[in-house]
Amino acid sequence: MAEKKWRRQAEAVYRALDKGLIRQRTDSYHWSIPASPKARAALALILGGMLAAMAVGAVLMGWFPAGWLVVSQAAYYILLCGGFAVFIAGFVLLCYAVSEKKRLLALAGVLLLIVGFLTAGLTSEGKILGDEMANGFSFAGERLTGEQMDALSDETVEWLNWYSRLSPEEQLAVSYVPADLLELLGYYDGDCGTADAAAEEAP
Repeated sequence: MAEKKWRRQAEAVYRALDKGLIRQRTDSYHWSIPASPKARAALALILGGMLAAMAVGAVLMGWFPAGWLVVSQAAYYILLCGGFAVFIAGFVLLCYAVSEKKRLLALAGVLLLIVGFLTAGLTSEGKILGDEMANGFSFAGERLTGEQMDALSDETVEWLNWYSRLSPEEQLAVSYVPADLLELLGYYDGDCGTADAAAEEAP
């Protein structure tokens, strides 16, 4: 009985196909720009939120010097991994909020995107350091990271060691700064002549 019923249904479908009453769907699914204004606005909100997060993060990361904040090593890894997790959570929340047309949740998603990008960016770029990664050297209020110290010559490292032992007043009186240190910190590009003033030399 069941087989006969199934055959009758199949024959009815085939007859409808032959007569053009129904159409067989053969097109494949693909990505396309939404046609409706609301869908386009939702897509623009998602892309705008991500671009805003990256732009704000890039600007703020340029303001902070290297090693401006030193935390415990465990807190450093929490901030690094947590920043990426918050960024992903913000993207998911933003997508959900747009699909459900919830504006407050969409704003919260954008905020999480910015916070996550900043946290992950500041830690990965060496703006925030763990106490095991930081060293005692700094110049012009900017703490130098271990990677930056490795890029300096031995003579410059000795100069920094001598410079760090001076009092603030004595540091202001020093007019000789190694060129590779200035170039590393962006004060000297190497094309305008040496930036070192031959004055006081390190012992």
